[in-house]
Order: sequence, then C-alpha cells, then structure tokens
Amino acid sequence: MSPVTDRFSHPAHGKHSKKHEKKAVTAGKSPPPLLIGGVTNTGPRTVPTKEKAEVNSSASGFDTRRLHHFPTNPHNMETPSMTYPALFSTYLGNHNPQNEEKNMNQSRYNDNSLDEMNSAPRCPVVLLLDVSDSMSGQPIDELNQGLRQFIRETAEDEAARMSVELEVITFESTASVAMPFTPICDVERDPAPLVPGGTTAMGAALRLAHKDLAERRRKYRNAGISSYKPWVVLMTDGGPNDNNWQDAAAQMRELGELGKIQYIGIEIGDSADHATMCQILPANPGPVKLQGLRFKQFFRWLTDSLRSVSSSAVSDENNIRLPGVRSWADLAGM
Repeated sequence: MSPVTDRFSHPAHGKHSKKHEKKAVTAGKSPPPLLIGGVTNTGPRTVPTKEKAEVNSSASGFDTRRLHHFPTNPHNMETPSMTYPALFSTYLGNHNPQNEEKNMNQSRYNDNSLDEMNSAPRCPVVLLLDVSDSMSGQPIDELNQGLRQFIRETAEDEAARMSVELEVITFESTASVAMPFTPICDVERDPAPLVPGGTTAMGAALRLAHKDLAERRRKYRNAGISSYKPWVVLMTDGGPNDNNWQDAAAQMRELGELGKIQYIGIEIGDSADHATMCQILPANPGPVKLQGLRFKQFFRWLTDSLRSVSSSAVSDENNIRLPGVRSWADLAGM
C-alpha cells in the first residue's frame, strides 16, 4: 500500500475486522459518546456570519415524493428572500403553496429526525461540495454523475444502507444544506443536478458542517445509538474567498488532528489553492489532488471505504485498512 493510501488510515493500523456480523458494540464496552464542538442547534438553521456570503439552509431529502409538499420557507426564517440549493430547484419551482397538502412523513426530512428503530451504529457523512462558477461545464457534470453513483451504490450495500447517514452542503456565494442528514437508503437515487454559480464561501460551509455534526452526534447520544467517527469530504477547485474562513477551518482541522473525524480534502484541477488547502486540512492525510475529473472513481472509493466501516464493530474502526487511492488520486509529486 502506498504512503498516500496510508494517510487515510488511522495510525493504529491493523487487519480488516472480521467481525462483520457485529453491528453494535458489546454492551458495557461502548466508547463514550463524542459531542463534536459542543454546539447545539436551538434556533433556525442559519449560521451567523459577518461576511457577505449569507448562509442559508434547506431541510429536505432527495425524495421526490415529498419535495412538492415543501413550503416556500420551510423554517420560517427571518431572511425575506431565500436562496434554495440548486439540487431542489427543479421541484420547488413547480410548488403551489395554495395547494399544499399536510404530509405527516414530511417531518422525517424537515427536522433531521432519527430512526430509533434501527439498531445499527450510524456513520454520519458530510459532503462539502464547491459549486462556484468555476465548476461550470464538465467538472459539475462529472461531479453530479459521481454523486448519483455514490448514493446508488452505497444504498445497495447491506451494511452501509443501515449505517450511513448523508448530509450534502454546497457552497458558492452562499453555503447551504442541500440535504440534511438522511439515511442513505432513503435518499432519492436520481436527485436534481447541482448548478454552479457565484464565488466560494468555503468558510461558511465549514461552520455549517461543524454545527450540524455536533447536533447529529448529540442526537445519537441522547437516543443511545452508537456511531462511528464522522466522515467529512471537502471538494473544491479553488480556495475560500469569504471573510473569517480561518476560524472555521481551524475548528474542523482540530477535529481531524485529534482523530475525531475522518477528514478528506480533494483538490479539483490546477487552479485549486494547494497552499490554502494545506492550512485547512490536517497534515495527515492532507489535501489530495483528483486525477483529472475522476469523480466516479473517487466516489466508488468512498463507497468501498464506508462498506468496510459499516461492516465492522465500532470498537474496531481504527484498525480498518482503507482501499488504495491510485484509481482517482494524482500521486505525482506526493
């Protein structure tokens, strides 16, 4: 295994766990619940920022059976005009508030509720995706295809479909929750595509991810549900241009350095700001450049990694060897 591959593994390397049937830690031996950042979510899902990049949040799933029920402003935010993530623009554009129906199942997506009937340990995954204007054309097309593939293939795995909970945060001139934490098996297989535009409010996206991870882990703890360490994937073809991004980056980097999250930074193309990404990511694993536009290969690697995690006991997750990265990583000069 190459040194680059090893950078994605925990320092305590070991063989892959053979305890695939163990979906929960033995009673009395569960690791203490981890509350990331100690932040709770007590108000609207808007992250306060001083920069021009306004952070908006839309809480919904990809499930097209429910999208047409969403009101124009699902969280009754004070912001008079709301910028919806492009993922849902196709469906929200056809919504008629006067014909809105009451749907009891809608709360499953609107309030980040937790399925407590599922006893499997959870693996929260946050995708932080750059959809700024520079991603226009083939990059955004390949990203959309890779994302759809990731959702479909991860949901098809018997173990991962019960454990992985996905949140998608997009950032351009604003940072938005395109989809809140949702069981991967419940995510619509063919979501509306991401649409690029604007600048790169990466700092706002990192703040939003930090807050949502803390809240999700708190819910696991309160419900008595064990969980693996969160996976955070940051993908960009540039660098942050919003104000005060350094503080948000430092918060997330610290979690990675302490081993509390699996933090992966992917640089897209030659214009990605490598020096800045090295400040944002922990030194291990540090940023890795995507080979060309091999989004599909990266997302297949991510699916395979989450399969390995989900089929292992929580107590064994630090001993898992992740798959090699040569299929998608540009290893030149690394």
